[in-house]
Amino acid sequence: MIRLIRQDRVPVRAIHGLFALGIKPKRRDEPTSTVDAEGNNLFMGGDQKATNEGGRGLRTHSIVVDWLSHWFHVAGIKHKGGFRGRPDTCKGLFGRECQRLRMTPRAGESEKAFQERCDRLLNALIPDLVIDLFGTELKDPTRRLQELLDGRQHLIDVKTVVYGESYRRAEATTAAHVNWRQAEVTKDYARKARECDAAVPGGDTPFADKLASYGVEGRVLGPSVGSWCETSSDFDLLVDLIAHVLADKETSVVRVAHHQAVARQRQKLVADFGVTMHIAWARHMLDNREFVIGGGTQPSTEPIRAGGLDGSAAAEERDNYHRDAYMNDRNHASGAPRPGRE
Repeated sequence: MIRLIRQDRVPVRAIHGLFALGIKPKRRDEPTSTVDAEGNNLFMGGDQKATNEGGRGLRTHSIVVDWLSHWFHVAGIKHKGGFRGRPDTCKGLFGRECQRLRMTPRAGESEKAFQERCDRLLNALIPDLVIDLFGTELKDPTRRLQELLDGRQHLIDVKTVVYGESYRRAEATTAAHVNWRQAEVTKDYARKARECDAAVPGGDTPFADKLASYGVEGRVLGPSVGSWCETSSDFDLLVDLIAHVLADKETSVVRVAHHQAVARQRQKLVADFGVTMHIAWARHMLDNREFVIGGGTQPSTEPIRAGGLDGSAAAEERDNYHRDAYMNDRNHASGAPRPGRE
């Protein structure tokens, strides 16, 4: 949906009154761009310093984390982190190992710089989510899903990729850039573990050892989402996991072929994710109206976390809708509706 709107020249009515107005440049020596009808220039205006720069910059990332957390919760998959995680943070995962760190200031390093380096090292290994698949069994898992089950516990570090020069350099294959970003996640965690181990007295490597105890040989899942809502293979794998768990539950109470149930659940999840990301895209673009020269005061659409970020609280209602549509034979994947149920 986002790709169609942003690439196929679909005008956005909400910014019609701002069409052709200038957008404040980040620096004085930069040329001033104008608001296009599709909102692409306005969406990318996030490079400027926003009124709520921290919250807005992390919005898309937090939405993806909370979306995964919600559907893990619906599927009954135990996890930490995210809106539905228990606890809702993964801080302290390497707490015992952090107690063994012994850091000293470098030559000429100021106290502030030393403290920032300590904080950066202590926060280096905090994933977004941790899923626990111990005891989880699937009726007909794929090879990759079986590997996921064999790994038991997995660290998940969500990445969001913005449009830029790296997109132009990426290979001309589907989701090439987000898959490249995904591959860097495990490398980043391994590097951070080595940096932490270097600050541990003796030759012990507690951080690397702890990291290797998760996933398959320490591999960290790095589901990545790009500017055009394209997703990496790890994200697709997690969607498959959720779809299979939901399909197993469905086929235990409804007489339907398992592969059809998996396909329906996957279709539901993909559709729901598309809606969620489109809402995020629209809100980000509308909030960037503050960068329009002469655009006047614009209301903020900043979401409230208490109810689930950007519509996550409504995801359960959407799930109920999909289920009711299926039970009433309205799902197009199950064929035409029965007579009297049009």
